[in-house]
Amino acid sequence: MDTCFGSRNLSDYSHALRLAYEAVHGTYLQFTDRNEALLRELLEEGKDFHTIESRTKEIDSFEEKVDLPEKEQKYKNFSEVTDLSGLRIICYLNEDADRVCGRLAEIYSIDQEHSINKQEQLEPDQFGYRSRHFVVTYKPERAGLPENMRFAGLRAEIQVRTILQHAWAAIDWKLRYKNSRETPQNLRRRVFRVSALLELADDEFSDLSDAVQKLRHEYEQKIEAGDFKIGIDRESIDLFLNKDEDLIKIIELAKKNGFAIAPNHPRARDPYGGFISATQFAGLSAVDELKALISKLGMKKGPSFSDVFGEWKAPDRPARLVMSKAGLARLALVLALDKKKALDLVAELPFGEKLQHAVTTVLAK
Repeated sequence: MDTCFGSRNLSDYSHALRLAYEAVHGTYLQFTDRNEALLRELLEEGKDFHTIESRTKEIDSFEEKVDLPEKEQKYKNFSEVTDLSGLRIICYLNEDADRVCGRLAEIYSIDQEHSINKQEQLEPDQFGYRSRHFVVTYKPERAGLPENMRFAGLRAEIQVRTILQHAWAAIDWKLRYKNSRETPQNLRRRVFRVSALLELADDEFSDLSDAVQKLRHEYEQKIEAGDFKIGIDRESIDLFLNKDEDLIKIIELAKKNGFAIAPNHPRARDPYGGFISATQFAGLSAVDELKALISKLGMKKGPSFSDVFGEWKAPDRPARLVMSKAGLARLALVLALDKKKALDLVAELPFGEKLQHAVTTVLAK
């Protein structure tokens, strides 16, 4: 329901808009929730975002906005306020934000007239608020779905920014300096310096990400050529765990002896940390050394996956011992070492309580 207003005094004007917005506020609450769910579904697979925030403008906040002197008689109806439903997608890097912006067009029609790229508004010698604001509505095919028909024509504002851009926006809001002219002269230079440093840091993080991808590509080429003389780090271990044929055979051996593989949690902060620490404790510095040690596991006498599973198994436990691929590779490393070094390793870097007991019992025999 859009309610139109002609020329009235300001208080009557804002109050009438308030009443009109009150009547549909519940629908906007549902619209915001629906948008957040859609965005999470759209973006979850690519993992290009850190978090998604959402809010529906409160009725009092709405009235305060339209009651501002500079907004006097600006809106003929409440729906002309474009940020009644607001969402913010906070990304890690600039290139992540670029990808997110590109994907919004898959489910939304973008109102280019009211959408703003704050970065483009800054002069080359200016620093400050950098964020992209999109005013959107559902595309006709989405608006026509039964669950979305009540949202047809409703607009939302979606902000896309990096973590560091968000940090600047939050600090800027806290200080309440909307432009450089409002900043006290003695603080202005410091404000510009902070903004410039955050912008530089954003660019540096992007460059670091590019460097990691380049290094990973170099590792891939070497591994495909059979050259495993590369340092042990997160990228080389990830490739080793997923591409090395000897390790794949060892994992299959473990699966035949009671183990099962669980995928890494998509948001795991450091899925390979324990394994890398174990290689360092074992005195390994390159992937070829790790590969040579683990590949002997199936041929050497001594503790085995079967022994560990047999010691771990109990009537009240699952039929299989589930571990991540990195965790299983770490166990393979322990079993490949001589017993004394293996016991020292698990004492320094223990497994979970039940598995730790099984491993130490087997190694002590």
